[in-house]
Amino acid sequence: MGASTFSVTSWRFFTEQALIDLTDREGLFLTYVLAPDDGFKGDLFVFPIAEFADCVRRSDKLTNGKYRVYISRTHGENPRWYMRRKSSFTELTDENVIDVTKYYRDFACLG
Repeated sequence: MGASTFSVTSWRFFTEQALIDLTDREGLFLTYVLAPDDGFKGDLFVFPIAEFADCVRRSDKLTNGKYRVYISRTHGENPRWYMRRKSSFTELTDENVIDVTKYYRDFACLG
């Protein structure tokens, strides 16, 4: 899939130790905020930490041991958000992406 498949992509790296440190904290939630250079547009995700760590561990792991995490939004009126498991692919499949749309602005999960 080319860059034209996605309208927005955020990326960062996580280490296994960082995930262990986060998941050791019971009841923790992680808010992943996307802020483009021209300012925050409301794009954020609320993940229970165990679910976030599971998604990250299923993403692309580099030779240096870090997980490379891309979160991308598709084009269109009803866009979907995906955590990409690979940096490049030809179609959206469970092998290539994890649909994280349900975590988008999911404040209800906080109780």
